[in-house]
Amino acid sequence: MDAQTAFEHALRQLHPAERTTPSIEDVRTGISLAVYDSVRERMGIGSERLERLLGVSTRTLQRRRHAEDRLTAVESDRLWRLLHVFEQAKRALGSEDAVRQWLLNPHAHLGDEAPLDRLDTQPGLREVEDMLTVIDETGVA
Repeated sequence: MDAQTAFEHALRQLHPAERTTPSIEDVRTGISLAVYDSVRERMGIGSERLERLLGVSTRTLQRRRHAEDRLTAVESDRLWRLLHVFEQAKRALGSEDAVRQWLLNPHAHLGDEAPLDRLDTQPGLREVEDMLTVIDETGVA
């Protein structure tokens, strides 16, 4: 199964096909590590960078894999932010390749930080969403 198929399959397991991000209940109960892996692979984000975004260590993830455990609600919420922004950026930018590039590259409007690096806080999420709204409405990336 290729990365795209695995990603879509993992998201379908979480919720009905018409929804693109996990539900509130999915976030509250914790998103599975299989979904985490699919997101990381699909978006081309390195493990270290995604772990930093979620606020979780490599060792903690290893222990959870061994125990067949899930992400916490806080970690799941941060992963939800990434999925939410990914879908919004796909609408604004038109392709997943453009989204991957946009997410990982620093932007002056975000204090020379990459959008991905701003998603660890609610205010950062709002800044990224505002930037995507401007891109979507004006066509300026």
